Amino acid sequence: MIAAAKLTPVDPLTALQTGQAILSAAKRDYWEAVPRLRQDFDLRFDAKTADFISYWFLPQTQLELLSLIQHVEALPHNDMREFLKVVFSSTIIAKSGGVSLARDLAHTRPHRDTNKIPGSAFVEFAKRLERNVAALSESKTYDISKSYSRTGTDVIASGGQYRQAEIHEASAADIGLPPASVDLIVTSPPYANNAIDYMRAHKFSLVWFGWKITDLAKIRAQYLGHDAASREAHNNLPNQCEETIGKLAERDVKKAATLRRYFGEMAAVITEMRRVLKPGGAAVIVVGTSNLRGIDVETHKGL
Repeated sequence: MIAAAKLTPVDPLTALQTGQAILSAAKRDYWEAVPRLRQDFDLRFDAKTADFISYWFLPQTQLELLSLIQHVEALPHNDMREFLKVVFSSTIIAKSGGVSLARDLAHTRPHRDTNKIPGSAFVEFAKRLERNVAALSESKTYDISKSYSRTGTDVIASGGQYRQAEIHEASAADIGLPPASVDLIVTSPPYANNAIDYMRAHKFSLVWFGWKITDLAKIRAQYLGHDAASREAHNNLPNQCEETIGKLAERDVKKAATLRRYFGEMAAVITEMRRVLKPGGAAVIVVGTSNLRGIDVETHKGL
């Protein structure tokens, strides 16, 4: 969703005006239609998801966010809707402040702080809207003086130059592209110790987009590098990996199994990278090592 918002042409002035109109309408609902908003809240979320939201967001913040997302979702233009959903998300997952009771949310180590005074979702949405519209205005991806039309997944410029982009979603171990079709791969895979637990932060926004907490937990268990038990054996790893796993097993068998899963899944990813790269193509893998039970697992050497 973030990639689409960054790569799809949206006129900055129209985005600003649309966002401001949504903000005004949401404020009006918040002050004039509270009973309806509360009813909509109960209908929108299942019990477990509602409990999660009630734990992390104050009652007034819940209604502010609900009124905002309802008006964003009602937009008829898909590109503008996706852009404003990203603006909405950024009011929640913020490096500082934010509208939830969570601390360290941007670092995926959220803990509830009952002494925290969250900002108004309306105020934060206005700030993020202006910031993201400014980024649109500075973007070199497309010429905003030209008109654009969408055809399928392609965005076609009517006059001028536009660097075309397509966005595909797939497993990194099976991306669905033809063999020897890619010039360059740039990727930053997870750490071996699951240091950045993305779902712990992302769910704070995703629940407002219709995801259920129980479904997000299932998706989290599928993430590469996750510490859930694996049904696959992940044997035949390189000696470098096996030696490290053996040392770790002497101190913690469970951690060693997690590391085996990590290296096994990364082996599948690297195999897929090799399959789709053209002869002479390049792959850039940005990765940091990890310490597990006092052992440097030397992730870079294993990969």
